[in-house]
Amino acid sequence: MRYRFDPGVLYTIYGNDLERFVIWRANVGHRTLTVFLGNHAVLKRAVTPYHFPTETSGPSGATTDSVSNEEAVVKRPIILRICLFSGPFRARHYRLNAAMDFSLNPGDTMRIMGTQVQIVADARAFEKLKDDWTALWSRADGQYHESHAFSWLSWQHLAKPQGGALRCILGYSKSKLVMVWPLVLYRRGLWTILKSLGPDSADYSSILIDPQEDAVGLTQLAIRAAMKDCNAAIIRLPYVHTDSKLFRFLSDAKSCTHAEPRRASVARLRDIDDWGSYCASLGTLSGKKPGALERRLSNKGALEARVIAPTDRQTIAELVDWTLEHKRKWAQHAAKQGAWLYSDGYRDFLISILTDQPAQPAALLYLILFDGKTLATTIVGKGQSSVKGLITGFDEAFSKFSPGHLVVEHMVKWAYDHNFNFDFGVGTEPFKAYWSRDNATKYASMEIPVNTWGRLALSGKRLLHANTRNSQFSWLRGGKAMSTRNGNAT
Repeated sequence: MRYRFDPGVLYTIYGNDLERFVIWRANVGHRTLTVFLGNHAVLKRAVTPYHFPTETSGPSGATTDSVSNEEAVVKRPIILRICLFSGPFRARHYRLNAAMDFSLNPGDTMRIMGTQVQIVADARAFEKLKDDWTALWSRADGQYHESHAFSWLSWQHLAKPQGGALRCILGYSKSKLVMVWPLVLYRRGLWTILKSLGPDSADYSSILIDPQEDAVGLTQLAIRAAMKDCNAAIIRLPYVHTDSKLFRFLSDAKSCTHAEPRRASVARLRDIDDWGSYCASLGTLSGKKPGALERRLSNKGALEARVIAPTDRQTIAELVDWTLEHKRKWAQHAAKQGAWLYSDGYRDFLISILTDQPAQPAALLYLILFDGKTLATTIVGKGQSSVKGLITGFDEAFSKFSPGHLVVEHMVKWAYDHNFNFDFGVGTEPFKAYWSRDNATKYASMEIPVNTWGRLALSGKRLLHANTRNSQFSWLRGGKAMSTRNGNAT
């Protein structure tokens, strides 16, 4: 077999298990000289001789010389000895075969076929990503949970106070940011768990990728960095889109488990030409057509509805407290509990996401007043072309008038008027299917053991769910037990 390599150019070779080898190659006569770049922390283990592709060439546009244009016959792997200094006057010697696994430490940078992959662990560097991140978010038609504001405020109010460590995986192509996957590493007992950076309130997990780039390759690199370079025993991702490349690649991983996929309803309001015709096509919700609830309440008193200005921080803080208070009452009545609902950090996160960017708020709070008193509120996160329902609260004294449905109806109309789709999030509540006209996608939460220690933890978790409810191990259970790859939650 014949190969052509460009000296001074970094290459990567992919194996079936997404293994990645970063090398520098040059021709020496009829042999290929191979040099592996890294340091003692990076060069971890030798691997067996690798079966290379039929032909490998450098990235397009790479500078070459007369040597690089000669074809070299690789008769057998060249074995090198490389002396790497791991400290003053100390050296480590490695006997290299055909390839060496290249691992990335937080803060290191790796160049792969023109793409740099980097893991950001420093909060100041993470904050400085705002402009490049926002530009990528705009190009990629980013969702609410993919914005820099969402991740930065999640870090400040939720992950950092809980002892998390940043692990934000970035991809650059020609110095342009083309991929972002914000993650956070927690220690839970004896285990380290890598999770999506965000609240535990049913937000999605995804990788933000430039639509002009190779989504498959970038997704594979991001997964590889998360599994190999973040020092995690377990990766836990809530609500991954089942049609996404992230779900497809992760579900193929050994020992991956995921819960039964759940519906998430989306109203495609940007495809609607006329609001009246759209409402006429909906039928009834609890026996009432759109507009009927408002007419009924208007006969009892004065209704007022508006979006609260993001500059009015005091009013927003008061209404966030009101929303959480009434949401907790509803949750107790409906027997639906979540620690995030009682978290001071989540309360501070909501206030900040609503007020920290007055010119371009990342979220909005919609209020309905009845005779001057708060009747219902809803908070939605803003994506590039969609809004996502986050939390709704209403006065239980008016429950027979369905004030929760009324405020959602107003918010859907606002989204239509401002050319946004409306994502209702995960759940099977009737109003979600109603406004979306049964348009739904599916999401599943995933857990992937990264090493033997992680597999032991997940095996123990399943055993605990099957045999006991011992509260001593509640940190390990972390929710519903998950079946094996294609099974159902138990």
